[in-house]
Amino acid sequence: MSLNRNDMWKFGTLTAAPFDWLEASYFYYRPRDLLWTDGDGEAGHELDKGFNVKASYKPSRPNLPRVAVGIDDLAGTGYFAREYVVSTYNFNHLKLSIGAGWGKYNMGNGISNP
Repeated sequence: MSLNRNDMWKFGTLTAAPFDWLEASYFYYRPRDLLWTDGDGEAGHELDKGFNVKASYKPSRPNLPRVAVGIDDLAGTGYFAREYVVSTYNFNHLKLSIGAGWGKYNMGNGISNP
């Protein structure tokens, strides 16, 4: 569980990893200083809820990297939408990761949220 509250927002996440290859989380976001266009002009009136899912695959051969695919803000408003693929290799006490992301990771200039 993680909670973040600052001058800009309140953000809470509850994460579960029922298997070593699956991680799922539910988040709740409430802006504090943003004006929404719902007609009342009230600051921080809207809220956003959604799900994040990440699945990974660890090959049985130890010299191959773990590969993960994730989607954030699934079934939400898409404000935090991002999708990614990442590969991580473990060197004894060092992890090296390389990946690609789109959605929020490319500043919104790519593929839209499904």
